[in-house]
This record gives sequence, C-alpha cells and structure tokens, in this order.
Amino acid sequence: AVMGDLFRGGQLASRMAMLTMVMVIGTTISPVIGGAITESLGWHSGFWALTGMAVLLLALSSALLPETRRRTDTTADDGLAGAAREMFAHPAFFGYALQAGVIYGIFLVFIALAPYLMADTLGRPATDFGVYYIFISSGYFLGNLYVTRFGASTSAQRVTAAGLWLQFVGAAAGLGLAFAGFTHPAWLFAPM
Repeated sequence: AVMGDLFRGGQLASRMAMLTMVMVIGTTISPVIGGAITESLGWHSGFWALTGMAVLLLALSSALLPETRRRTDTTADDGLAGAAREMFAHPAFFGYALQAGVIYGIFLVFIALAPYLMADTLGRPATDFGVYYIFISSGYFLGNLYVTRFGASTSAQRVTAAGLWLQFVGAAAGLGLAFAGFTHPAWLFAPM
C-alpha cells in the first residue's frame, strides 16, 4: 500500500520488486533459523520468537513509518469503497487476481506439504527444509531482480506471462521428477 501511494506504473513495479527482494532475505533465512530453534528448544519456542519479532516490528513501524496516503479531498465520501468499485470495474483486475491466486496457491501448497514430506517420507531433520528452501528464495530473488532491472521498460503483461510460464514449467518439472522416482530434496525444491 505504501509503494502504491508513492509510485506509479513501471516505477511502481520496479520498486515493488526491489522491496520483495529485501523481503526474500527474511524468508530465506527464517526456515533455517526456525528449524534450528525447533530442534534445540522445541516447537513451541518458534511461537515465542515470532511474538517477540512481531512486537518489535510493531514498535518500529509505529515509530518510523509515516502516513503516505495523500487525501485528495476532505469530504466524507466513500473514498475506499469508490476506489474498490473502480478497481473491480477493470477486467484486467480479475486476470491479475487469478494469476496471483494460482501462483500463490501452488507456492502455499508446496511450502505447507514440503516440511511433512521431508520429515515423514524422507526422514530428514527440520533444518533440511530451511536449507533446501534457499532454492525457492533464490529463484524468487532472481525473478524480482529481473523486474527491478527491466520491469519499467517491459509491459506488465509480458513480465506476468513470463513469470506464470516459468512457474508452470517448474511445477510440471517437479511433478514429473517425483513421478519418475527422484526423491532427493534437491529434485523437489530446485524446480519450484
């Protein structure tokens, strides 16, 4: 929302990709740290660590993040509802929402099942999920790096279509490798 308030068009895509690259660092190291915490202090300790981080982030964002939304009029109109109606009036919105839903659906199903497959089926320790998750984070980072470099000069439709095809090919390759009997975690994570 902050980025949407501050930037438009290709500059927004480039800045969002840059922000996502920074966020990927956290998602890359958190499974490794979470696995180590779980193995050494038990699974409950992860919730305490998350609670502490949430309190810290709430305090920092309250103190350091200013309001970025500029009010264009001060009347008590239906600003948010009107903006939502305008957004829903564009057919492209539904296309982008569907594409994002498919990508995140595949991703969330994968990261929800992969730790159980690694522990129960492959007999791997909790830290292995974090180590192999680096494959996914690296791909996500590289995709966003591409968008920061070329996103402003390439249409959003082309970038989105390329990302969707890459995700489809990766998911199909992972499924094919699993059916072919390749069960090492690298064969599971690298295509994703």
